[in-house]
Amino acid sequence: MNGGANINDSSIEPTPRAPHLAMTRRKVLILSVAVTGLVLAVSYALGGIAAGEGFAIGMAVVAANMVFLNLAIGLLATTASENFTQRMGSFFIVLMFLMKLPLFVFASIFVHRLPNPAPAWFLVAVGLVYSSTICWALCEA
Repeated sequence: MNGGANINDSSIEPTPRAPHLAMTRRKVLILSVAVTGLVLAVSYALGGIAAGEGFAIGMAVVAANMVFLNLAIGLLATTASENFTQRMGSFFIVLMFLMKLPLFVFASIFVHRLPNPAPAWFLVAVGLVYSSTICWALCEA
């Protein structure tokens, strides 16, 4: 039939990916920064200063939210160890984590007071940061 090879043979291993094609954290970071710069330039070209401001504010706020979330996750990992003694630093990390939502709400209210293309580009920035975060997480897996 098929030369005696069994389809369920466990000796067949998948071919490894070429190391130069593998996405690393560094490549994702460089790609994200390049795409961000390109989209910022496109926002200024298509929507003017208001669109650029909306995009820049969105990038800053959501990037800050991601940093706060990363710090909170790091704090949880540190707390799981038995030699955790930092009290004041953990207070500020938890405070920053709790400020994520109000910071985002105030920024979106501020952007909605700007001229028309700004809110749309604010949402483009939010989507771009979260897409980059998903790509980053997939590279870790």
